[in-house]
Amino acid sequence: MAAFTLSAVHTVYAALAGLSDPGFTPAMPTTWLFYAVGFGSAWLARRPHPAARACLLAYLVALLGVSVFYYPTTFTPEQQTTFGWFENDVYVGLLVLATYLTLERFTTAAGPGSPGHPRRRPRRALPS
Repeated sequence: MAAFTLSAVHTVYAALAGLSDPGFTPAMPTTWLFYAVGFGSAWLARRPHPAARACLLAYLVALLGVSVFYYPTTFTPEQQTTFGWFENDVYVGLLVLATYLTLERFTTAAGPGSPGHPRRRPRRALPS
C-alpha cells in the first residue's frame, strides 16, 4: 500500500509541476488502472491461498523488472528532483521488501506451525 500511495502522490505532483512522463499522467485511465491493480495486490497479499501468493509473487517480480530495466530509461534529468529520487528509491525498496516477504511466505506457509498450515483437531475421548 505504501509503495503505491507514494507513487500515486508523486504522479500527481509531477503532473502539477510539469514533470510527468507523457505516457503516464493522472489524466490517463491506464494510470489509475495501474494503481487499482497495485492496491488490489495488497488485498491479494492477505489471502492465505497458495495460488494468490503465486500470482502476487509473479506480479511483484514483473514490477521489479519494470522498475529496474524500463523505468530508468524514462527517468529524465528534469524529473530527477529530490522527491523524484526519493519516490524511485523508496518505491523500489518497498517492492524488494514485498517480494522477499511474499517469497518467504510462499515457501514456508506449508510447514507445521505456520498460519497457512491446516491443523488437525484432536480426537475426543469417549467416556467409558
